[in-house]
Parts: sequence; C-alpha cells; structure tokens
Amino acid sequence: MTFDFGFTARDTELLGGSRYADPLGLGPVWANLARRVVPNLTNQTHRGEGFQLLICGVDLYERHVEASGGNSALPFRDFYIVLEQAFAHSTFRYGKSRRWNLPGSRAVKAASGHVKIGLEHQLLNAQFGGGTWGLYAAAADRSGLVSMETTHDRQPSARLREHVRTQIRRGYGSRSVVSKLDDLFRGIRKGVKGSYAITKAEWAKSLASIIERLPHRELLRHAIIDQPRYATPPGFPRAHTALLAEVARRLRSKYQEWSEQEEPRRNFYRDFVEDCAATTWDSEKFGEAQKIFGDILVAESFLAPLAELFDALFAHRGKSPTRITDDLEIPFQDLAHAREAFIRLSYWSETASRRAALYGGLDCSSGPKVIESVVAIHSEVARDRGRHPWLLNESGVITPLVDQELLQQPQLSPTEAWRNSYYLQSLHSLAEQFDVH
Repeated sequence: MTFDFGFTARDTELLGGSRYADPLGLGPVWANLARRVVPNLTNQTHRGEGFQLLICGVDLYERHVEASGGNSALPFRDFYIVLEQAFAHSTFRYGKSRRWNLPGSRAVKAASGHVKIGLEHQLLNAQFGGGTWGLYAAAADRSGLVSMETTHDRQPSARLREHVRTQIRRGYGSRSVVSKLDDLFRGIRKGVKGSYAITKAEWAKSLASIIERLPHRELLRHAIIDQPRYATPPGFPRAHTALLAEVARRLRSKYQEWSEQEEPRRNFYRDFVEDCAATTWDSEKFGEAQKIFGDILVAESFLAPLAELFDALFAHRGKSPTRITDDLEIPFQDLAHAREAFIRLSYWSETASRRAALYGGLDCSSGPKVIESVVAIHSEVARDRGRHPWLLNESGVITPLVDQELLQQPQLSPTEAWRNSYYLQSLHSLAEQFDVH
C-alpha cells in the first residue's frame, strides 16, 4: 500500500543526520556496504513506534481530507506537526509506561499543567524535519509503506492499497480513536490556528494506546524486514530478499548468547559480522551473504582504527606525531595490512569511491606518517564540505581547533576496533520490537 506526498527536505540517511560529526567522512563508504544487507533503515530509525506514528498520521490526514469533502486547506505538514505532539503528550500523560521514546522527549517531559499543542509549541526546532517525519519518512518510502513525490507539496494522495488502509484502521482497537475523530481533528485544527490544550479526552488515551501496543507490528515487520527492497547496482554482490529476516533472527539469537558471557570480550557487532563472514550461506536462498559480510569486516577493520586515532589526537594537544606515536603505540604495520585488504574492495558508489581512494592513500610506513595522513584526510574532507578543519598539524605539533570529548584509550587494532553501525543496531532493535524469531 502506498501513499503519495511530496518531500523536498533532504534525506539525512546516507549523509547521516550527524553528517558534520563525521570528521573523516567515513559515512558514504560504510553506508555503501551496509545497504547491501540493510537496504532501508538508518541509524535513527530504530523504534517501531516511529513507523507506527508515520502510517497512522498519513491515514488520519487522509480521513481528515475525506471528512472535509476533499477541500481541506490544512497542509499535511501542519497537520502532522500537531498530531505528533498529540501522540507524544498523550503517550507521556496517559500511557502505561509514561514514556515518549521518539524525538522531542525533553519538551514532552518539561511540559506541565494544561499541555498545549500547536505550531507554536513544537517538540523540536523544525519539528517536521527533525521529528518522526524527518527521520522515518525516507525509510518508510524505501520500505514501500509510503510513496514520496516532489511534484506534490507534501500532500498525501487518495491512493492507498485498500488492504493496508483496512489494517491500519482495524488496528486502532476497541478504544477506537475513529469514534473520536471529530474531536481529534477539531483539536488539531485549533492547534494549527493557535493552540489546543490536551485533556483526558478518550481519543488522547487512544493515541497513547496505539503507540504502546504497536497494533501494526506485523504489517511493519513484513514491509521493513520480511520483504526488503534491495536496489543493488549491476555487478555488485547481491542479497536475496530472505537475507534480512535471517540476519534479524540471528542478531536476536547471537546477542542472547553474547550477553550471557561473564565478560564479553569486545563489540558484539564485530563478533556478529565476523561470524557471518565465516558462515557458509545458502547462496540460492540468501545471495552472496558471505562476501557481503566479508567486505564489511575488511572495511571496518581499516576504517575504525582511523576514526579512533583521529578522536584520540584531541587528547594530545601540542604534541608531535612522533611523541603521540610513542604514547599510543600505533600498530602501523597492522594498519598497513588492513589497508592492503581495504584497497582490494570494489563495487563502490561514486561518492564512496572517491572517499575509498582517499583512505587507500594512507601512509602506513610509520606511526607519525599514519597520524599525518589521518590529519590530511580530515583536512581534505573538511575542504570538500566547505568547512574549517577540527585540528591541524602545524609547526610539527597537533593543534585542535574545537573542543572534543577526549578519548584516552583508543582501540587502534584492526582486529578489535569497531566504530560504524552498518545499520545493524537499528535492525536489531526492530527485530526485538517486532519479535522476529
């Protein structure tokens, strides 16, 4: 079932919502590899409630338009902003858990008395782009839950597959928000025009129930995990549809085993990827899974130590690369081997290809050369973005230009370090919430 609406705000996923908090510009490279396993999710789309709110919000807007005879002047953007606030405050005030696990939780917790919703009471600065819509809409589009077209001004069309519409509306439950739609829509319209005070209206309790029950768990699981849409370019290692559900199942099972260790030795996701890379997969059922995971392991074994080293440099202000090498015991020979494996990887997108070539030029001939190369890579990335670098290597010493949390004990070993998510954390979280087994 698809919904059509325009979407002109930039998709933050491949660049990442924290694009400029990626000082070495690693995002396009690891994301390029991650998409071969997890094609639709992002680091931010790890809550089933976010997808639940999205599809309910779109459906309720269409019902509002229908109730208005198709002549509503209320833009979808305004409707969604106020509806999201209603869901958030209702869940925090009337829900069993009294928690709002989605963007805007600080504003929700800080609200007291007669909580008001409206365009002037947004949960975040630029709530539409930074809240559940901005974070979840692109992933929902890639999963086939919604369809976004820039030719429309963020307006859902009437095109819905009837079985999805039926499932959405049936899922509102016995404490039906449908029976209170007039009250709900009236509150939203008042919120758009000025503000509206949330009360203990039955629809408010129903909104909380929808978020907590995840009534469309099966629908969401089917779209997001069971039937992923892989857009694999010709010649790239291919995954088959069944791979994602199997990876989700293994994440739950392996994490249970890992968490029962008395002292887990290292990062769970590194152990998991190593295990997947060493597994002989059924290629007819899952595709080239072993190669896909093997490539991820090769890339992260090289990229993660570089990210760790860069962060560690902020704790060595005013020191020379030679002195820092002595302090950190940089394993430059191991990094050289990791680099050789990395440069043999191929199948990159255009942006990832440029970045991969940049990292492949790392000078691993000595510890000081590694440091100098990492700083040079950062400077190149900053210049490419039109931004100032965070630190410099000038007059023979490292000079940070911004404050950064100090990393005293970096993990620089290519066989131990792990920094990037490959969207496995989001998949793992949703597998738990959707009870994948």
